[in-house]
Amino acid sequence: MTLYEKLVAAGCEIGNHESDLYVKCSQKAEMIILYHCLLPNSSLTYSQFRSNIDGSLWYDIPFAYDPFFNRPAIGLGVAFSIFDETLDDNDESDSEYDLLH
Repeated sequence: MTLYEKLVAAGCEIGNHESDLYVKCSQKAEMIILYHCLLPNSSLTYSQFRSNIDGSLWYDIPFAYDPFFNRPAIGLGVAFSIFDETLDDNDESDSEYDLLH
């Protein structure tokens, strides 16, 4: 199980910003995070911050919010397929698309 999965399974309060996992500080969360830090080859780093909303302490764990990485990626293929549709309306042979290919 990933750190995120363990924290969710334990009922810890979770938040995020992009790929950074936020976990409300508790003894349970601290034990899970510290255990994860001790695993072989662990490169886990974390810090604490105080919420601007209610003043509670939270852990900030970079790149640990699994759902961020499990969503469909929007890459160049999508951008070019949108660009291709735009070119269908424009028959200019010296378009930017033609110059790239």
